[in-house]
Amino acid sequence: MKSTLAVTIILSGLLFCGCAGTKVASTHHTAPAIDLVASGQDSIWGDGCILHVAKRDGSTLQDIQLTRKTEDGLVTVLTAKAGSVWRGSLEDANDDNAVKLILRNARIERNTPDGKTVGTADKVTLVLQRPS
Repeated sequence: MKSTLAVTIILSGLLFCGCAGTKVASTHHTAPAIDLVASGQDSIWGDGCILHVAKRDGSTLQDIQLTRKTEDGLVTVLTAKAGSVWRGSLEDANDDNAVKLILRNARIERNTPDGKTVGTADKVTLVLQRPS
């Protein structure tokens, strides 16, 4: 239990920090960021995170994959069979330039210079910002 909690906290922080960019003025975009999350399509978010959702029905998501590649070539891939998406951020539920994802039973793979690390988490909460 402690290791799962530690993995959740650490990996949530890594992904949250890596994928949450600066806010973009709402006048720059006409549609809310939540509309970028569509079934069968890739959407690109702040810091180059790529979100793929196989199926979306309202706020319910199925077969989710979030990929982030850093400038030094390290790749982190977070996958989950189920999750949900909500408009806004942790600080502002009405932020049209952000979405909050809640992923259940997530698997996190991170390629490092020393090899691959794999972890799991019962629940991961992420905020993705629309790219500027």
